Amino acid sequence: MVYLGCNDRFAQRFGLPSAEAIVGKTDAQLAWSEEERALLERRERSVVETGEALLDQREVLKDASGRQVCWLASRVPLRDPAGNLIGMLGVFVAIPEESAG
Repeated sequence: MVYLGCNDRFAQRFGLPSAEAIVGKTDAQLAWSEEERALLERRERSVVETGEALLDQREVLKDASGRQVCWLASRVPLRDPAGNLIGMLGVFVAIPEESAG
């Protein structure tokens, strides 16, 4: 999957200077471990292949500082007016009480 955008907070959390810096990047180009990347790619592929949303998935990812952060992640398919799958939207919400340093 290729990123088309994100918000500044997500970009900064994962070591990018701005939201614009993520455009065109893939998970492999961000600072995640192989295990984290495999989890993300597996879930993204599931949404694209099945056309079904994955909602409220708990994920632990290291941020740019190396700190593990727990996230509640949802991924939903994006469709054009004709119903064709054209992408995916991901929403990540940090769960501060579960984050460990």
